[in-house]
Amino acid sequence: WSASPATPPDAQLVEDGRSASVFASWNGATEVASWLLVTGPDEASAVEIARAPRERFETEIPIPAGATLGAYVGVRAMDAAGEVIGGGAAQIAAPEPSS
Repeated sequence: WSASPATPPDAQLVEDGRSASVFASWNGATEVASWLLVTGPDEASAVEIARAPRERFETEIPIPAGATLGAYVGVRAMDAAGEVIGGGAAQIAAPEPSS
């Protein structure tokens, strides 16, 4: 049995002042094996900055120390073969630049 929801995954950026992570989930998706965290000036030019194996319902993807987040930040759901699952991308609001 497998399922691919019609809705996109959910993702949330969480920062605590020392580190930052993205938490990703996709309610009902059964084929997600891992998550990619991507960033760039826009979706078309976004590059991978982190990858994490799926963990239960919600997966934490730590943002590497020193990584710079672009205007576009997103997650992509990957299957066991390393392919993006159709509809498995979600945009995350990038943090406001600190002044």
